[in-house]
Amino acid sequence: MRGLHPFAHGETGRAAGGVSDLVCLADYVLVEADGAKRLPLKAHAEHEPVIPACAGRTVCMVGVDGLGAPVSQTCHRPQRFAQLAGVSVDDAVTPEAVAAVLRVEGLHDVVLINKVETAADWRAAQRIAALCETPVVAGNLWRDDLRCLR
Repeated sequence: MRGLHPFAHGETGRAAGGVSDLVCLADYVLVEADGAKRLPLKAHAEHEPVIPACAGRTVCMVGVDGLGAPVSQTCHRPQRFAQLAGVSVDDAVTPEAVAAVLRVEGLHDVVLINKVETAADWRAAQRIAALCETPVVAGNLWRDDLRCLR
């Protein structure tokens, strides 16, 4: 498999010709469409994410470590997350709230639930997967332990 990594981890930038020019140089090109200010969950603004026209797949990353904490503490754009989920910013994030936001936004073809480590994390990931309409993969990227849940 050919690979290309034009930017070091943590750096931002733009390839001279754009993403479409990179597609012919590698089997896979991964593009972070937007960040979440290092929070595990996010609700997107109307102008997000910026997805290249040549994208073949869009993966939405969800941090399972955001569950159980108040929306206001664990979500980027907490008011929007709460609105989309039908909860208060003071409510604890539930698998149902995460699945509701994913469903309403509809910005992805696949969900990747990351940071799954404990039995409780796996149960929460399975609950989110059961409520999603797209394929769901869960596990821990750092440990290279991913499983297809849906």
